[in-house]
Amino acid sequence: MWMLTRDFISTDAPEGQRVSVCSLNFSEDKAHRLIHRFRLLDDDGQVYGEGIASSCDDEKAFGPLDDFGEGAWGCTAIEYWNAAQKRWKML
Repeated sequence: MWMLTRDFISTDAPEGQRVSVCSLNFSEDKAHRLIHRFRLLDDDGQVYGEGIASSCDDEKAFGPLDDFGEGAWGCTAIEYWNAAQKRWKML
């Protein structure tokens, strides 16, 4: 489960505007599980969007990229925030 919270590329919205694109299995009663920050990038490293997800360490961690990034924006990479190292880590 994931939610896209910031859109950096839409031409009709201010940069960084909050959006609410969600995965198909999103449920408000389970939203408290969204604790992992992620961002979607193109092959030049440009950030197209950011969001929060329920998982960052299994096959579900690629969900935002699979569901939204590749088809909608042409993103090729997803990174998750590593709080311990204070840096983004690419999967």
